[in-house]
Amino acid sequence: MNVLLDLEMPIGAAAVLGGVGAVLGEIGDLSFSIIKRQTGIKDYGHIFPGHGGVLDRFDSVLFVAPFAEILFRTIW
Repeated sequence: MNVLLDLEMPIGAAAVLGGVGAVLGEIGDLSFSIIKRQTGIKDYGHIFPGHGGVLDRFDSVLFVAPFAEILFRTIW
């Protein structure tokens, strides 16, 4: 098994996770931007105005995490 940086993850799987994860992350971010525009909400949070709140920090993760879980379960 090819190992990258002793993480016990095949190089091919890391490349797929990086490439597909980047695309899915962007789709997640754009999806929540559309929802915010349709509902007229500028920010989800009020603690740090202009930073969007917690949901804006994790909107891309909501799309990438299920893919990563499926990929990891397929590999191992």
